[in-house]
Amino acid sequence: MPASKLDILFRHQGRRPFLTSEGYLGLGPASVQQGDIVAIIYGAEVPMVFRKASGVKYLLIGEAYVDGIMDGEAMEMDIPLTTFDIG
Repeated sequence: MPASKLDILFRHQGRRPFLTSEGYLGLGPASVQQGDIVAIIYGAEVPMVFRKASGVKYLLIGEAYVDGIMDGEAMEMDIPLTTFDIG
């Protein structure tokens, strides 16, 4: 019997499952927190997790697996383009 997506997520030590505000199930760094931002960075192989730092700067928390946006699906969605500073 194949494992469910949730079973697979819970098997990865040092990683934490999360649910985005849009309802996507993901697996990110153990330090991921509510309010963190999942971003698709042009040229990156996987989505990245950021946390608002000071002012307009964001701190890179780490990479993430997000079911439904890993294989270019996000590029086909009507998501606004946003620019921000990484500090």
